[in-house]
Amino acid sequence: MSSKELKIGDVVYGVGGAFNKRLGRVTKVNPSKPAVEDGMGHRGCYWKLNLSRVGTIDSRFGYCSICKRPSEYDQPCPYSASGGKRCQGVIRGNYDWKLKSLVSSSTEHPKRIRSEPMSIFLAKQLGAALSRLGLSEVSDDIIEAIRSGLKDSTLAPRDSAPALRPVSPSVPIFGYETS
Repeated sequence: MSSKELKIGDVVYGVGGAFNKRLGRVTKVNPSKPAVEDGMGHRGCYWKLNLSRVGTIDSRFGYCSICKRPSEYDQPCPYSASGGKRCQGVIRGNYDWKLKSLVSSSTEHPKRIRSEPMSIFLAKQLGAALSRLGLSEVSDDIIEAIRSGLKDSTLAPRDSAPALRPVSPSVPIFGYETS
């Protein structure tokens, strides 16, 4: 890799040496050891032989579905596999160069949860769980089972554990008789 290939602002991946398996951005281009800042803010100079350019600061990044190495998002994996062939994986994810998610973190969601009563929140969680089980419509039987469960839960105290049944000493354990 020549010094013309790397520019300030390029994102590189460490393929060995002290910067192995890390992403960083080039902050200064030196003849053989560019200065690189990693995702934690640590800066150092690393040999060009141990750096592989994977994009620029504006690029989105992800991990390969096969070799799990980071590279530019929604592109074929640029790394080689065994036997001198290219890795057949696809880069999946949506991260910045520090591999932090670019998905917008909404501040409205926690406020909405705090304003709703806990029972509404738990009912939504139950609905999501039933949806994952493949139920799109809640029948009257399910609603009645939930109501009966609510009534049964008020009868038993919360910290009572079900009684364990005693183990008979004559029951064989691992093929041996105990007595």
